[in-house]
Amino acid sequence: GLTIIREGLSRGERVVTDGHIRLAPGSRARVLEEKAADKG
Repeated sequence: GLTIIREGLSRGERVVTDGHIRLAPGSRARVLEEKAADKG
């Protein structure tokens, strides 16, 4: 399924889309690639 985030983020903020189950407060994450968001 897909999730649409309609509010609560500012331009440039990042969202974890894979592996978020393993994250805990203070965890470090690595950006593997950036994809431009679809405008729509």
